[in-house]
Amino acid sequence: MAKAKYRFDEINTEDVEPDAENLSYALSAAVAVLASCIAGSSEQKKDEILRKFDIAVKKNEDEDCHTELAWLAQSTKLTLLGED
Repeated sequence: MAKAKYRFDEINTEDVEPDAENLSYALSAAVAVLASCIAGSSEQKKDEILRKFDIAVKKNEDEDCHTELAWLAQSTKLTLLGED
């Protein structure tokens, strides 16, 4: 299994601008959330990662940039949590 170049919990979302150059950050975030859920992390750790994931999604929505990516991120999160 390939290892993500960045771990989402190492990313300071306040410094990440929602532009095409930072698409890799968003993709790394999705990989980190998926890996966390599969690895059976503690509920506290999952909540922490998902909270940071929500911050990144909210920032994308606020900037009205990459709204499709924000929608995909939210859909991915709901799928991982087993919600429809």
